[in-house]
Amino acid sequence: MTMPSSVSRARYEGNGTATLFPFSFKVWETSQLCVTLTRPDGTSSVAEGWTASLDEDGGTVSYLHEGSPLPEGWLLAITRDMPFTQEIDLVSATRFDPAVMEDGLDMATAERQQLREQLSRSVILPPTSDKSPLELAERLLEAEKTAVDAARKAETEAVSATEQAGRAEAEAATAAAHATDAEEAARLARAWAESPTPPDPDDPGSRSAKEWAQIASDTVPLATDSLPGKACFPPPFTIDAQGTVGIRNADAAQNGLVRLSNAVNSATGKLAASDTAVKTAYDKAVAAATAASTATTTANNALTRANQAVASAGSVALKGSRSTIGNWTLSGLTVGKPLYILASNTNTTGDYSYVFLKVLSGAVAGTSASTVYARYFFIGCGMENSSTNTFITIPTAATVVIGLTNLQGAMTLRAYQ
Repeated sequence: MTMPSSVSRARYEGNGTATLFPFSFKVWETSQLCVTLTRPDGTSSVAEGWTASLDEDGGTVSYLHEGSPLPEGWLLAITRDMPFTQEIDLVSATRFDPAVMEDGLDMATAERQQLREQLSRSVILPPTSDKSPLELAERLLEAEKTAVDAARKAETEAVSATEQAGRAEAEAATAAAHATDAEEAARLARAWAESPTPPDPDDPGSRSAKEWAQIASDTVPLATDSLPGKACFPPPFTIDAQGTVGIRNADAAQNGLVRLSNAVNSATGKLAASDTAVKTAYDKAVAAATAASTATTTANNALTRANQAVASAGSVALKGSRSTIGNWTLSGLTVGKPLYILASNTNTTGDYSYVFLKVLSGAVAGTSASTVYARYFFIGCGMENSSTNTFITIPTAATVVIGLTNLQGAMTLRAYQ
């Protein structure tokens, strides 16, 4: 036969009913089985008194625990217990029985499956570990010893804690008795302090401190400059419920204590300015007066310059004249003030005269990126062209360069600003 299954264990939990426990791995004799029990407390032992019936692929174990089905909380496991012996003797030059050889292979496979199942429940170090099983076992034993020692120490400390708790309970009872005594003493103290009735039941004439104070208050006269006695404290003095004398705070409506403040921006109406606050305010006022004087001077200077600019803006002066082509340079100009160029026709033979003008630098009007001049003038009218005698540009620098070309006829140009 073959061994298609690698199962080597059957595990069951007791339910108080089952007595038959099947398993599905091959064994050849019941002696090759082991039945193990585990109690609810975790301890394990080999079961006794069980029987088994075998079939081709496994079998069934019958077991009663102390004459009854396995109780709840108990575990039962069925595993192989192969003998690990080899009894097949093959003689040379004889026939080999295939069944004998197959049984031998099956038993060897069963033994390996048994070992594999046992190894699956063992502690195996990873291949990368540099510890031996002996070292691991020693560590586990040391950890067990440490745990046992810790448990014993905890038990000892628990006993000590119990004893301390007993002492604390006794001390608490003593403290409770002392608290009762203290409460009674406090009651007597309150009686002697403020009781309206005699605080000593055995002495009808006894009086509390509150009564003696009232008697003293009724009999003591008001104090004067020459006579000690009761005193009266008018406002702004105050007296609280404990008899402490104080002085109320002052505000806009009443007299009293005033606190000095170094702040110069407080608006509470309850603080008085300190000499530091007054000095700070004075310094700020002096600085403000200086700043105001400086601002006035600056404004007057600006006004003077503005008046000069107005006067300058209203005047026009001849800046230069020209009657030939070429680059015409005009200097001493005012930036931003319009520059006027007027054309006069001095031609006595032709019907008209003109010239082309272009700003080369120093102004923003009359410039052009093309090679054709941006403006030209005609004196008179001819060839269906309109005429003008004025060119205007806005200087961006004190020097402006005008390009002149294509002068036709006779003409004089004059620049004004």
